[in-house]
Amino acid sequence: MRQTGRSSGVSLIELVVVVTIIAILATVAASRVIDIRSDAQINATFSEANRLNRLAMTARALIGRLPNDVNQGVVPSELRPALFASSFSSPTPAGGLWDWNGPGTTMPHLGMSIFFTSTTAEPAGMYAKLDAKFDDGSANSGKIRRHVAGSRVLWCFLID
Repeated sequence: MRQTGRSSGVSLIELVVVVTIIAILATVAASRVIDIRSDAQINATFSEANRLNRLAMTARALIGRLPNDVNQGVVPSELRPALFASSFSSPTPAGGLWDWNGPGTTMPHLGMSIFFTSTTAEPAGMYAKLDAKFDDGSANSGKIRRHVAGSRVLWCFLID
């Protein structure tokens, strides 16, 4: 006997349509996850820089001056009572190392910075998002500034 009508299986076209829809949904979900991760890194970076700058301001209130300038990855001795000596040796939420630019620095501004060894080590696009979200959107003005010295890059979070 011959069967008439439709079979109870799924056609190849229906299967292709379903797989295409799942692929589109997966692509949209993945891009949103990446955006959420980037936003979390930006928020954590800004919060930590502000916390460290407030700590430096507290030190200024207690000892009458800001902590002296130190190299990247080194905690100023004036901040060591509140921070572990190794606090600056781990990467920041954005990558790079914390760098305190205090009195004696060659930088034009005082405050906490993130030091990147090169422009390729700097996360692409993250500075622009951070500055647009928390400051004036310009790398050359406001409280958050981007300095390039040779191949090195610093994101400066100004205290004054």
